[in-house]
Amino acid sequence: MTSLRGLCSAWLFLCVVACGDKDTVCEGSEKACDGDVLQECVDGDWEETDCEAEAMICHDMGDESHCMPDGDMGL
Repeated sequence: MTSLRGLCSAWLFLCVVACGDKDTVCEGSEKACDGDVLQECVDGDWEETDCEAEAMICHDMGDESHCMPDGDMGL
């Protein structure tokens, strides 16, 4: 019974660690989009800009991600 309790505790711990929130620490000048929220790495922490609040969308281009007007693809 004790080993089952230990096994369940270990499993629960691994689930919490594996299913946790996005890392709060970042490196360099990383950028990403989470929906219409632009995430930029500033001094090792993620800063977020709500593109939608500025009537824009987040254009996900890896480290070149940015807010831009919807439909403004320069075509």
